[in-house]
Amino acid sequence: MPTVYRTLGADESKGKFLIFEGNENAFIFIGGVMLAMGCLYQLKTWNLHYAIKFGLAAVPVILASVWIFGFRQGKPPAYDKDYFHDVFNLEKSWKPDLAKSIRHPLAFPDENSDSWEAIS
Repeated sequence: MPTVYRTLGADESKGKFLIFEGNENAFIFIGGVMLAMGCLYQLKTWNLHYAIKFGLAAVPVILASVWIFGFRQGKPPAYDKDYFHDVFNLEKSWKPDLAKSIRHPLAFPDENSDSWEAIS
């Protein structure tokens, strides 16, 4: 009889549904499909070719898929938020200025100015 070891690995797993890691990604995709169905229902009254109607209705599914597979699937938590913070330079004030913060350990400020000088 094989030895079975109990682990807590299931507590750390986000789970998997079809091709999605974690349940929230599946809900985003299902929401995109439902929005596409609503768009298709509204577009049925327009006098357009069926290919154009399906193309317009497919936009929410495409956007949801890009969001899931580009920014969430297989990425660390909050990757999408960090990516857009970096791209659009949001919250600049939290980034430290390393040129001013790295000093010699024996340095002290000059009395006449704000610059730092090392002890000689």
